Amino acid sequence: MENIKSELGRKAVHIIGGIIIITLFYVGALPRIIIYLMLLASLFASMYAKSRSSWLDWLLEKFERPEVRKNFPFKGLIFFLSGIVLSMFVFEKSIALAAICVLVFGDSTSHISALFFKKTNTLKKSVEASAVGAAVSFLAAMLFTEPLLAFVGAVAGMAVEAIEIRISETTVDDNLLVPLAAGSVMTLTKFFITFI
Repeated sequence: MENIKSELGRKAVHIIGGIIIITLFYVGALPRIIIYLMLLASLFASMYAKSRSSWLDWLLEKFERPEVRKNFPFKGLIFFLSGIVLSMFVFEKSIALAAICVLVFGDSTSHISALFFKKTNTLKKSVEASAVGAAVSFLAAMLFTEPLLAFVGAVAGMAVEAIEIRISETTVDDNLLVPLAAGSVMTLTKFFITFI
């Protein structure tokens, strides 16, 4: 029960923070430098929390998974902001917004759904949980791009989120992979349909 409460708390922060960033970015009130500074601050907070006990311990206890608290404090936040920064930098605005929606809404709802569905042996979570994430992120992404692009972006983002990708012995964080996969597939699809 405690694990479910913690996960719901983490994902609530994930969604609320994401909605604020998406809204400010959409209306043009979020200069990239602000996101860069937030990312830099979270990196410093991670190093500080790792080196000594502090008031940050309370935040970590409430919102960070136990397995990463000591080794990589604020890992989720750092990769969440990194995924947003790269999306804003690499993709055109409408696709960046849609890709961030896949990260914010798809990743969160698939994790929450995974608490109630059994996962398969080959995936990080169940097909049903990934399908819920894809459906929700598809609806959110349609606020900023056409349905076909929203659909392929949602499917790509949740497909990447459902598998574990490793480089050497390190698992690549899905907060980084999801928006990049979604944005890349949407960009390629848009490129191809212009020639059809």
